[in-house]
Amino acid sequence: MVAWAGCQDGVECCRPGEGMMRDGRSEMTRRALTVRKARNKGWLTLGAAAASVGAFFISAWLAVPLLGVTGWLGYKWLKYRGEWGLRF
Repeated sequence: MVAWAGCQDGVECCRPGEGMMRDGRSEMTRRALTVRKARNKGWLTLGAAAASVGAFFISAWLAVPLLGVTGWLGYKWLKYRGEWGLRF
């Protein structure tokens, strides 16, 4: 194995993408964690959208900032999926 620049104290470890992570977990575990995190971000975005719709029935002025938050969360979710190459 080759010492990776991200390793501390010169400890030899695999580079990400070589089959094992630094702590010894497999790449499959890494992918499962990535997919789980993307799914959680998606649920958070959906919850923010539902709150925005619910707030619209209370007051349109309340819904406008919530729609901004929903858009930002949606952007972050799509950006995360794109960075990790996750499909729908």
